[in-house]
Amino acid sequence: LVTPWALLPVFALLWYLPAAVHTRSGWAPLRYPLLNFVVDDFSLLGLHPHLRCARAMYKVMVFRVLLMFLALLLLSSWSFLPQSVIDWLHHGTAMQAIARIKPNGTIPKLVRGVWHLLGAAVVVLSAVWVVVTVVLLSVPRCRGRATPFFAPRRDLLLDRVGALATEVHQIAMLRPLEEVGAAAECREALARLRDERFPGLRLTNVFTTFGPAWAAILHFGTDCFNVFTFVKHGDFLFAAFLILTMWVSLTYAWVATDRGPHRIYQETKLSLDCGVVTHDFLVMIRADKGFQMIPALLLQVYGLPYAAQSWTTALAAAGVALASSPSTL
Repeated sequence: LVTPWALLPVFALLWYLPAAVHTRSGWAPLRYPLLNFVVDDFSLLGLHPHLRCARAMYKVMVFRVLLMFLALLLLSSWSFLPQSVIDWLHHGTAMQAIARIKPNGTIPKLVRGVWHLLGAAVVVLSAVWVVVTVVLLSVPRCRGRATPFFAPRRDLLLDRVGALATEVHQIAMLRPLEEVGAAAECREALARLRDERFPGLRLTNVFTTFGPAWAAILHFGTDCFNVFTFVKHGDFLFAAFLILTMWVSLTYAWVATDRGPHRIYQETKLSLDCGVVTHDFLVMIRADKGFQMIPALLLQVYGLPYAAQSWTTALAAAGVALASSPSTL
């Protein structure tokens, strides 16, 4: 609803600047956009090796979600702002597309329902997140134990996790996993390790391997569709920027993997067979979730009104946006 040029200074002030201060780097949030939305050195379980206090960052996160709620009110029919200000803030072409979603517009009723459901779901998820986070930030102790934002690092459990990681790595490096029978031997050794010493160890399954891989492929396919949508409606700048994010993500995956991102199926199958995810699999998922997802989601939100031509495109675009939205709170 808001023109991107009006959002840029807000994003720089409330997303990029806090991330740059917290990471002590002006480049890190640009190189890895996910850092603008998450705290990389904090764990609710206290299991980060370099755990730092994250209360200030989460207070900023709560503030910017509340600010977005306020923006929704200020740009609605209940706004007290002058119409000239509202017109300047509004994203003109998007508002023209949204006009067709209104009851007297040209978009089918089912498609209007998809957009209304998406908007309601995002608002509800955001409100729930704000309430839970405010409670955790306000209550230092519960039932005699420190709550996650006030708890110290759990060194004993962290040492055990480190020992487990070392043994898993040693097992995975005994033989090249691509050799015949090596993946099965690795899985058997990991199963013995779980049964004998680490009962909490969970080996990979179809949901933890093919699930993320399919999501990465779906994101890429959706981005290609969005490029077409932007070009079709004359938003060549958004289309070019989305192509750039896709190219950077693919380049990162190509350089960081040993065998290239085109082997995503083989790496996913190998991760399932050997019981632990491979290096190349992790790199490809990191390229999707760490870099590609965030800028693509931001552009996707601006492209959603253009996709409202049928219930199938509306449902697909809304589903991807809703699945990705928790990352941006």
